[in-house]
Amino acid sequence: MALWSVTEESVLLMLQGWGAAVEQVRIVPTGSSGAPAPVYLDGDTAVIEAERAGLPRSAQGVKVDSLTHQLNDPRAAARLAAVCAPLVTSTWRHAGLPSDPRLAGLMLELDQLRAEAQLRRRQPSLRLLLPTISTWLARTPISGSDDAAAYQLLTAVCPRADALVFPTSTTEHVKPALVDYLGPAVMREYVTTWRRILAAPDQRSAVMSLADTWLQLADARLPRHHDRTSNPELLSRVSRRATSDLEQAEATALEAVASLRADLDATATSERRTTELDPDHGIAGAGTGLPAHRSLRHRPATEEDHLLRTQLRAALSVAKRRQLSTVDHPTQAPTGRTDTRELVRMSAQQHAGTPVTATPWTRHIPEMDDQPDIRVAAVLDTSASMAPWLESATALMWAVACAARDLGGSATVWGFGGDAFEIVRIGSAPHLVPQIRDTGAGSDGYAEAVSRACDSADLIGSRGARLLVVLTDGRLKDPEEARRLQQTLADAVASGVTVLWALTGGTTNALVPDQAIVAQGVTPRRFAEAVNRVLINTVSAT
Repeated sequence: MALWSVTEESVLLMLQGWGAAVEQVRIVPTGSSGAPAPVYLDGDTAVIEAERAGLPRSAQGVKVDSLTHQLNDPRAAARLAAVCAPLVTSTWRHAGLPSDPRLAGLMLELDQLRAEAQLRRRQPSLRLLLPTISTWLARTPISGSDDAAAYQLLTAVCPRADALVFPTSTTEHVKPALVDYLGPAVMREYVTTWRRILAAPDQRSAVMSLADTWLQLADARLPRHHDRTSNPELLSRVSRRATSDLEQAEATALEAVASLRADLDATATSERRTTELDPDHGIAGAGTGLPAHRSLRHRPATEEDHLLRTQLRAALSVAKRRQLSTVDHPTQAPTGRTDTRELVRMSAQQHAGTPVTATPWTRHIPEMDDQPDIRVAAVLDTSASMAPWLESATALMWAVACAARDLGGSATVWGFGGDAFEIVRIGSAPHLVPQIRDTGAGSDGYAEAVSRACDSADLIGSRGARLLVVLTDGRLKDPEEARRLQQTLADAVASGVTVLWALTGGTTNALVPDQAIVAQGVTPRRFAEAVNRVLINTVSAT
């Protein structure tokens, strides 16, 4: 019997499906850790403080790891998605928070906006779910002094509407009232700053700099923004209207979810009766959204496939992590070394009553280096002689594609055996594992397959960790194709792509391209080890 309305296993599956580097989930009532956020990492375990995350008690746990499950309890799923979003988007939090509690709290609050916006762009289902908790995210009612009400609208409501986490209708009356209250110039400063926050990279220094700017702007323009004891006067009407609009948006979203759930329930029974898998049609990809070809079939993923995907994702997540560096950031807060010239300029600006732009001090901020994008293109020889290797190779590359997709990267897999054909579409994480059916084909089309794989993954024109994997027996005889292949690989290597050329036999009488990492005599197991080693090394070294 579950204590809370979601099961830990389903939350883990949801987070791992989004690319979070967690291996366990633990839901506790209210923790005593003193953590500043309701969700935090304890090693590789995500700890969720249920009461702070807004999860109600329930005698029966529900699942949230699929859209169907999420529609059954949209508010619990949406609250989990919101509070857990930083686990996916904000690795900078591993570097810790500054000692100033105001700045630390504001960094988390603004980063939450960034995390929700970025996760919403990645997960289309959240466009439906997040509006169901509009009032909870906005911390309604809008109350306090006029400055406090304005600050709440500027911090919790307007940026979310701008990022489409809330419907834009929720700020139709808010923005004109804020312009009247603050003035066009100040309102423009706020809009510019929150849009920089929503687009900020996953870097501690960037988030800290924007939080510092936001704090200075609030202290200067909304001096009573901490006063929650009084009630708004000038903004009383717009505060009530904003609360009402958020409640209406929430009700509309819940109606949409209920309607969709009813439609799914109404069609599920008839679909189960009428849907059949034709072994010579649907399972090949047609009707499933997967690539289709006469040599291609698909099967459900096994526990071993999912385990391989999880292990690859964990290894790639570690390889993507970067060391901390220190960045000097000018600031108006006394700290570190003082620039005398800037201090004099600051005093002059204060004396003259003009806006203070001088920054006499320097703050040393730890920053996480940018993590590389992962792009993988794999090409498999599907000729008759390659049959013993293809079962494990397709499962391996399926796991690579899914793991890369989970971490924000992309991968594609192509085959050649008489012609070039797509096995795994670029950027996808297929729910079915591809299988190659032996058609007795030859090795024609290898140059085209490599070229199309490179093009679809944009290996040559992009940056980041890029890997091209080719598995073949090397018996590629057409000299014109060999010339085209060498040219494609030369262009790839020249642009920084790592090329792994895996041969099932030796190099004698085999086509071996220049400037490639060559693995000879690979068994299915050695091929998997080579791909894993070269991919991890490529990501780590980028």
